This record gives sequence, structure tokens and C-alpha cells, in this order.
Amino acid sequence: ERVQSNIQKFSRPRETSHDFAFSGLMRCGECGATITAEQHIKHYKRTNRTVKYIYYRCTKKIKPCSQPYLEENNLFGQLKSEVKSSALPKSWQPEWKTRLAQDRVLADDSKEKVLALLHTQTESFDTKLNVLLDGYLDGTVDSDIYKTKKNQLFQEKLKIEQQISKTEEEGCSWLEPFSKFVNCAILAQKIARKGSVDSELRFFVQNIGSNFFLKDREIPFCCRTRTRT
Repeated sequence: ERVQSNIQKFSRPRETSHDFAFSGLMRCGECGATITAEQHIKHYKRTNRTVKYIYYRCTKKIKPCSQPYLEENNLFGQLKSEVKSSALPKSWQPEWKTRLAQDRVLADDSKEKVLALLHTQTESFDTKLNVLLDGYLDGTVDSDIYKTKKNQLFQEKLKIEQQISKTEEEGCSWLEPFSKFVNCAILAQKIARKGSVDSELRFFVQNIGSNFFLKDREIPFCCRTRTRT
């Protein structure tokens, strides 16, 4: 009786004493509530073995919900299948890596040309300000005109300096999403091929996907990493 009591005790769902791989990743597709995980341990007398099962289900804290549970192995399989579908075939990888490297060189060259043009424009404003100051000092430009024109030139120069700062900080911003797309697609191929662990799979899908809603034991995958061709 004591043994049976202990088996029943450890077979009860336990939600807080485990670090479940996909906890907090999804919301319910029917009611919007969070998805929680439960562990069940079942002992099979005939084979004298104990098996651990992990299920994900809606907490139903917002309103009544009819959604069924999803077993973790099923969830793992769905996520890995989605990762595999977004993977870049190994035979394509050298070409895409080369293309990315070429685009980065072009982007750096374009950035330098833009910065050179902007710096030339700031130098032009410095020249205009010096000419204006000379005119004011020798009396050919009166005080009101000098103040108005000086403020105008300063404002225009400030805009150019802001463009310089933005260009230096961001560069060609279109390249980063493309770079992330290529690198994620290459990593997806590696994860899909090998026996990845739950934590590794979770980290990857969180980085490339969004809006994870579990409904009817399925989790449609929405990839956030896109690039324009």
C-alpha cells in the first residue's frame, strides 16, 4: 500500500518544480490564455518501467476553453518540421554566403561614398558661414541679415550632421535583415539535420518565429525573418 501510495503521489501533475523546454513560448489559439506544461509519470506494472510524459495545455484562466492538451514529443516534431522547411539546402549555402559577402562590400562602399558627400556639404556650409562673417565684419552685411542667414545656415548644417551620424550608426540598414535571414536559414539546416535538444530548438524558433498560438494540437509557424528580393 505504501508503494502504491508513492506511485500515485509521483503520478500527479506538477507544474512548478520543473523547467519545461517550451513553457512561455505559446498562447492558446482559442481563448488567448497562456499555455502551461504538466509532467505525468506513469508506472507500467507488466514491464516494471516508469515513463515520463509532458503535456502542454491551455490554463483556461481567461474564459472556458475547449482546447485539448498536446504531448511534448508532438510539439517538438512540429517545431522541428517547421525549422526544416525554412532551412537553406547545404548545396546552396556557398552561393548565398558569397552573395552576402559581396553585398556587404557594396554596402560599405556605398556608405563611404554617402559620408564623403555629406562631409563635403558640411564643408560648404562652413565656407558660407565664413564668407557671411567676413561680410558682417567689413560692414557689407547688416546685423539683422547676418543673424537671419547665420541661423539658416546653422540649421541646414545641423541636418547634414544628423544625417552623417545616422549613416555612420546604421549604414545600409537593409543588409542586416538579409544577413540574419541567410545565417538563420543556414543554422536551420544544421538543427534540422542533427538530433537537437529541446532548449536548442526553442532558442532557434524564438529567434526566427513569432506569434506562437496552439490550437487543435497544432502550432502554426509565423517566420519573422523576411527579406526582399
